[in-house]
Amino acid sequence: MKTFAKYAITPAAALAGAVLLSAPAYAGERSNTATAAKADDIVVLSKAKMKAWQARTTRALDRALERSPIERTAVPGSGIVQVGFTLGADGRAEDVEIYGSSADRIAEKSAMHAVRRLRTLQDVPVSNKMNARFLANIIFADDHTQYRKLAKTLEVSERARLASGAAESGYIAVGG
Repeated sequence: MKTFAKYAITPAAALAGAVLLSAPAYAGERSNTATAAKADDIVVLSKAKMKAWQARTTRALDRALERSPIERTAVPGSGIVQVGFTLGADGRAEDVEIYGSSADRIAEKSAMHAVRRLRTLQDVPVSNKMNARFLANIIFADDHTQYRKLAKTLEVSERARLASGAAESGYIAVGG
């Protein structure tokens, strides 16, 4: 039996400081080399502002998940849902799709609904916002013990994704 608890749909900012940006991403610092960012690169304008933006956006995602109409009709199964999206002209999530999931369809629908309700995206402190890709990492768990296990699994997979250097590493992450 599933116990519907606070942990059932609450992402935490545990990875917010560890997961960062689009490939290649620069932290707004000048290097001593002659290399310059290309026009299509995503450049973080301020590490501190990015960290604050990620925390604000994760809290907004938490609130949207708590208010999801889907959770009122069915309890999402445990697992991790990763939702990829871009920034629309109106500053909201666009091209919302499941990037990866170990949860059930109810959890996926709830996660996608929450991402579509985000309104803090236009404040992301990066250059070239319209070319940025985002990844919402959302953990659904029945209890705190299960949440910790899933969070560890997510942390390992995020490190691997970022270390790959492939296109999959080029997301601005929130949640987790």
